[in-house]
Amino acid sequence: MDMFYTSIPTTSKRRVHFHSFMLEVHARINHFRRTHHAHEDPVPTIARELARASRIICFDEFQVTDIADAMVLRRLLHEMFVCGVVMVTTSNRHPDALYANGIQRESFMPCIDELKLKCECVSLDSGTDYRKLVRESARVFFAPITQNTNDALMAVFARASQNARVQVNGELRFLGRSLRVPRSARGVAWFEFSDLCTQAHGSADYIELARHFHTLVLSNVPVMHMDDRNAARRFITLIDALYEAHVVLVMSSEAEINALFTGEFGGKKEGGCVGEEEVFAFQRAVSRLVEM
Repeated sequence: MDMFYTSIPTTSKRRVHFHSFMLEVHARINHFRRTHHAHEDPVPTIARELARASRIICFDEFQVTDIADAMVLRRLLHEMFVCGVVMVTTSNRHPDALYANGIQRESFMPCIDELKLKCECVSLDSGTDYRKLVRESARVFFAPITQNTNDALMAVFARASQNARVQVNGELRFLGRSLRVPRSARGVAWFEFSDLCTQAHGSADYIELARHFHTLVLSNVPVMHMDDRNAARRFITLIDALYEAHVVLVMSSEAEINALFTGEFGGKKEGGCVGEEEVFAFQRAVSRLVEM
């Protein structure tokens, strides 16, 4: 994608991570609804604005896991294609597998059909996950959680922040909201897993963190089951945001990376496709964690 984007001989182009794009779209919709009559449809207007700004849009990591995104995309992509936008995207899912097992997925199926009609699908799966071949020389993952693990995290935090003075319970303000940062120093932040993944945070919060800190220490990551899938989804979204921004992640966890998500309910495996999307997404996150 890097080579393709830089080689396009036009300035009417844009490259954006899909998470960031959807945040922008929802913000545009909210602004439209505040400034127009209730009966007016924001989607065609937003599509025309996007098309005027960029004839070619390149997305990184196209994925659909949220019903709000799915219901907007089913019309937005159609309107963008009508306006002549050329879309190029990377994804870990074939269009047929997008929004798998999602709520009201049948309403999203026309979008999948149009994607397959308007876009050529090229499989680049060689059978080898090259991200796992990249290894950092410094140790940044620690398991299991012990006093030695906590001491190691403290040492990494001090080294990464160059022993700078630590700010306790700082605050990031953005988009009319705030995010508490328990500990930070010179571009390094420290959070507990529960701070970021068991509370009502989303991609906007994680992207903002990635903008402010070059290193994030995440401590006490538990083994997650299907009962914990909301926390697991937030964890996956956090990893995506940090990965895209090239933020260094230092982490302590109850188990090794490959064993952090069991795909089980209450310790028992479920049959069928229950949890398939979560398991797939977590496997992708594991690949990114290994590279990070």
